[in-house]
Amino acid sequence: MSTVKSAKGKDQLLLDGYRYRHVNNSQCIWRYCRNDCAGHVLFDDGKYNKITDYIHTPNPDETISMEFKADINLGAAISHGSP
Repeated sequence: MSTVKSAKGKDQLLLDGYRYRHVNNSQCIWRYCRNDCAGHVLFDDGKYNKITDYIHTPNPDETISMEFKADINLGAAISHGSP
């Protein structure tokens, strides 16, 4: 489980092979990023609980690539070297 920034600078949650975004600026409800899936999780009492089921299997490769891209973007933002 980790939180990364999207290309537009919004927080995204990476959890169990799924990628989520905030629902209506809520800090405790996260919705799956694909529009054709209604998967939701709720952050309650320090843990994430699944609210609705998914229509597909998790994609762990996507979460790994999002974490890698977030690390690269963070390193580029704080680096003082030339590109």
